[in-house]
Amino acid sequence: MDDIGDKSQTDQPKQVVVKELLVEELIDEWKLAAMLGVSVGHLARWRRKGGGPVFIQVATTSVRYAASDVQKWIEERKLTKKGQPAPIVK
Repeated sequence: MDDIGDKSQTDQPKQVVVKELLVEELIDEWKLAAMLGVSVGHLARWRRKGGGPVFIQVATTSVRYAASDVQKWIEERKLTKKGQPAPIVK
């Protein structure tokens, strides 16, 4: 008996569902340093000690920053005067 093309009713083809992956802009450390007016070394210190934007470690020596995380970090640092955070507008 030839098995090719012989499928029982319970032997349905498998369905694979792929969800759409939305990838936002990722910024490298050189571009972010230029945008913020700080050195790449300063960004590296923030990554080691904390205080900078959330980052993505894409390889041992390569990091990226999601544009939305950078924007959020900037918004959190707005001040109306020294030491007084500005109200966050949503």
